Amino acid sequence: MYGRFFNKILAMLPNKGIIVVCFSLFLVYMGIMMIYTMLPLYVNSLKGSVYEIGLAIGSGGTGYFVGALLFGWLSDLVKRRVAFIILGHLGLPIIAVGITLSKTPLQVMAVHFVGSIIASASYPSIMAYTADMTTKEVRGRWMGVVSASFFLPMALGACVAGYALQWGYNMVCYIAAVMGMFSAVLVAFLVKEEKLVEE
Repeated sequence: MYGRFFNKILAMLPNKGIIVVCFSLFLVYMGIMMIYTMLPLYVNSLKGSVYEIGLAIGSGGTGYFVGALLFGWLSDLVKRRVAFIILGHLGLPIIAVGITLSKTPLQVMAVHFVGSIIASASYPSIMAYTADMTTKEVRGRWMGVVSASFFLPMALGACVAGYALQWGYNMVCYIAAVMGMFSAVLVAFLVKEEKLVEE
């Protein structure tokens, strides 16, 4: 009885690559949510208006919109899922460090927009990688795991940022940058481009 149960569990598990990319996605989007939580306060500290605060946050969403369409198409075109995942993870340190160097709300908007275009490479590439590495019998549940790795950080990232803000805005950015760099290195060393799983 128990043998059959554990065999079913093992059959559900894909290669370790999907586990690693889901964990890296979790870390990266926690860092992104830390930035989003801190951003209104940071722009306000730069004497930005309410309108500029809205633009600074919206510039990130606009960058993700543009980048997701672009990198989703490129991922299918060149079939380099892992390379785009790594590139996307490096977008977070670019955003975080760029914000710490920004001295005006306009600079924050520009950094957030450009960095978000780069960071957007991760999510569609991870979804495509998961589809490539799973069969149709278990694909839906692993897409659910990927989505959970994206949504849970929305809550946790805000909590971590709220705590880290007691040490200043830069501390939040530095933590987020380290999480992005660590995630990129993790994927680079532990995940390889592989052939599609046979249906």
